[in-house]
Amino acid sequence: MLAEIVAALMGIGLVFVSLRWNVRSLCRCVSQLARDAFLRVARRGNLRLAQAKVFHQVSAANAISHEIQAALSETLAKLADVETQRDRWRDLARSGQARSTEMQAEIDQLKATNAALGRERDEWSALAATKPQSPPPDDVSYRRKFARLRAVVVKSLHPDHGGGSQEERTIRSELFKRVWPQIERIESDH
Repeated sequence: MLAEIVAALMGIGLVFVSLRWNVRSLCRCVSQLARDAFLRVARRGNLRLAQAKVFHQVSAANAISHEIQAALSETLAKLADVETQRDRWRDLARSGQARSTEMQAEIDQLKATNAALGRERDEWSALAATKPQSPPPDDVSYRRKFARLRAVVVKSLHPDHGGGSQEERTIRSELFKRVWPQIERIESDH
């Protein structure tokens, strides 16, 4: 779309250049017509009348020429503005194309990363499918293990079991008082 705008603006510039050339040609034609009119009237022998007609025609042609030149100057100023805007749009189009190229490179890189992640995901899925699943813990087996752990804790920490000094018994008693309610709570959960 930007290329179309730039092309249209360039076309407008060519129209203005062509208009300028046509105005210059028109001014030359008006001058030539005035000279021809003067010569025609002068050939008839009435030089005063020829001068008056030619003066009137030249004055009218000059007035028209000045109007055309003023319009042309205004048009040329507008053309300069249009050319400046065209150049700005062209620069924007170039920077947009550069950014588009960068973004395309980023997209290609992200696609490659996505593909690599997909392959890795598939490998992990295949690996997980080949890994043997461990059976859920047997409730009876779990209870037996818990009972053995409970017996070890009682034997190790209960103040009535084992010997040792009074300090050791006191420490084991305090530990037992703290651990035993937790064991009972875990046992009641199952």
